[in-house]
Amino acid sequence: MQTRVISYIRVSTTDQAREGFSLDVQREKIEAYARAMDLNIVRTEIDAGVSAKDLDRPGIQRALKALEGGEVDGIVIAKLDRLTRSARDWGQLIDLYFRDGQRQLFSVSDSIDTRSAMGRFALGIMMQFAEFERELIAERTREVLAFKQSKGERVSRFIPYGWKLTGKGAELVPDRKEQWVIRLAKLHREHGASYRQISNVLAMYGYFARTGNRFNPGSIKNILNPKKKKRCDNNGRTNEIQTARGEDAPRPSQGIDRIHRSAPRAGKKAQPGGQAVQHVGCSA
Repeated sequence: MQTRVISYIRVSTTDQAREGFSLDVQREKIEAYARAMDLNIVRTEIDAGVSAKDLDRPGIQRALKALEGGEVDGIVIAKLDRLTRSARDWGQLIDLYFRDGQRQLFSVSDSIDTRSAMGRFALGIMMQFAEFERELIAERTREVLAFKQSKGERVSRFIPYGWKLTGKGAELVPDRKEQWVIRLAKLHREHGASYRQISNVLAMYGYFARTGNRFNPGSIKNILNPKKKKRCDNNGRTNEIQTARGEDAPRPSQGIDRIHRSAPRAGKKAQPGGQAVQHVGCSA
């Protein structure tokens, strides 16, 4: 008697561009395997253009529902990672569906057949290694990003206020005019001004966000407290340099009016149809 199975096929957006992972190739492999292993494919479920990071996919959910309801005896896939890439999800699938041997899982490329205890054991071992590899990749990625941050290199598409990219676009360097805005805002804050009052003062002296609008109180807060907003803290050196006093930084003893007179020339607010402005807050 043939084993009734559902053929499950998945392809992510990335996989679609890779040879050997197309929907048609997976279907052909599964059909050939089914003929060789005496499997009866009742129907095929497809998840196209989705990741295997979890089981929240309509195709796999329909397949599991059919398996649980007794419509089929097993699921056949072209490769284990077509089903999921998470060891946790695999543990859940094995415990709920395949551990007792009443329901079967077949993987063509991995030669997995859970009709035997050895097949179930091999499945568990392989998925543990897959999860281990995934964690190693994540760890290496974090180490590389930390290294790039320590060298002041760009690691995000967001450019913190007070900074600009070098000509090659790989490293953040201080933007003198925006650093002045930060220091002026900080000075007024140290003298007891509210974020709204600071926004009014900056507008009075001609300092606006890169959008051309006035700084709102929230953006002033984010600029002065970059650690509280990731978009203002995407570079490892940002917090230290952004709050440090440079050679031309204002000092409380100078007096606020004198500081404004010696500051770099402020940008003008953009008019409708005009060019982009020079200054930007993290969420202005």
